Amino acid sequence: ANVQAFEQTIYAFFEDEETGCTQIFDLDLFTRNTPQTESPEPLTLCDDNETGVRTFDLSLVEDEVLQNVENTDELIIEYYNNLQGAEEQNPGNLINNPEEYESQSDNQIVYIRITDP
Repeated sequence: ANVQAFEQTIYAFFEDEETGCTQIFDLDLFTRNTPQTESPEPLTLCDDNETGVRTFDLSLVEDEVLQNVENTDELIIEYYNNLQGAEEQNPGNLINNPEEYESQSDNQIVYIRITDP
């Protein structure tokens, strides 16, 4: 555990047992508070042609999700078709065009992954 909040430098000492040569490396540790995101209200569109498929702009929920988060400019926001894809950052489940996402079924859940690079 780091003993200094948010930033600390620790040092690693390495010694080659055969040669006796040593080297010291420094390692910076940074901790950040977890962003306090909010679950958005569902996006809803009327299904006038009764196909169960509509085109949504998923990015409309970003302000709501990030309302309690500071410094949102550098965040990477990605949308996924399933939880496992979002957790593993699986590109096969990534929604590539969230501004024009065509739903795959009625009452669908989309997962948002927010990353601070």
